[in-house]
Amino acid sequence: MLRNKIIRPVWAGVCVLLVAVVAASCGGDRPRPFLKEAEMSELLTEIRLIEAHLYETREKNTVEANRVMLDRSLDLYVPVFKKYGIDYRQYEALMNYYMARPDRMEKILKQSADKLSAMREEAEK
Repeated sequence: MLRNKIIRPVWAGVCVLLVAVVAASCGGDRPRPFLKEAEMSELLTEIRLIEAHLYETREKNTVEANRVMLDRSLDLYVPVFKKYGIDYRQYEALMNYYMARPDRMEKILKQSADKLSAMREEAEK
């Protein structure tokens, strides 16, 4: 009897602690670090601007031109990722997270498209 009175509370405490540790370590399926929708929209806007710049300034399709394009791409993408505190793998994880939630991704892409449209209108003035 005395043994059961001691073991049950200890066992219950261990179970509660285990559940708490597992719940805290999981953190859901959100990638780390996590960018909220507004930040993700800003990041995608900057990436689209980089892509447009690279497309407009591309050279002939040769091996050397491809190497130069890769070097230029890294020079442009890396600072943007650093600005948001992520690397390419974390960017991919964020894209996968939001792509699995089409309603949220659609909202992010619309915000990004609206920003780009506003930039175009401002540049045309």
